[in-house]
This record gives sequence, structure tokens and C-alpha cells, in this order.
Amino acid sequence: MTIQNPSLPKVIIVEDNDRSQSLFVNELSPMVYVVVAETVGEAFAAIDRNPDALLLAVDDGLPHQGDGVEVVKFAKDRGFPNPIVAISNRSNADLIKAGATDEVDKLYAVGFLEAMINDILVAV
Repeated sequence: MTIQNPSLPKVIIVEDNDRSQSLFVNELSPMVYVVVAETVGEAFAAIDRNPDALLLAVDDGLPHQGDGVEVVKFAKDRGFPNPIVAISNRSNADLIKAGATDEVDKLYAVGFLEAMINDILVAV
């Protein structure tokens, strides 16, 4: 289990797969505090509690719980000002139409998010 530093800048990862969650937390936690949400409801709460998160990464499919489009629309409606990254194993056209700013295949998501976070932190 990775111990995270809550004083670091935050990112929100909306992902229902336990292994993917662990990978994101393990790889990103040296740079940022990773807030993980597994369901649409958890994602809504995470966005409301962390409006200053550096970015929001959303898996497109959240089986039996809604989908990533709902999360992206919620974030946009709340005025989330930072990048929203659509993560999937297929086209993310629906998430992009809903307002996601970037998309990445799940296979490459960790490296993509690391690079994006580095760019954001350098710019701050």
C-alpha cells in the first residue's frame, strides 16, 4: 500500500478497476495526492471537495454506476477549470463532446498523466 502525502497538489482519478486504481496511485503519488473515485456519486463528491485539483481523469465506463460522460458534464457544470482527461480502451468521442480536454488509451494513461502533471507543475 502506497502512503500518500496530502500536502501535495491533488488529482482526481475516476476508475472502477482496483488494479488500475493501484497503478495510478503507485505511479503518481510521488508527484501528487491521488483522490480515487470508483462510482459516479464518489466522483461528484470528489469534484465538489477538490475544486482546485490539477486535473480530473475519467474512465469512460463505470459499469452499473453510470458513465464517465455524467462525470465530465458534472465537472463542467461546476466550473472545473483544469484539464479533464478521458481514459478508455476505445474512442472517447462521447467524453470529448461532453467537455473532456484530452483523451488517452488506458494502456498509456499513466505515462500521459505523469507528463501532463509535470507540465502543469512546471507552469505553476
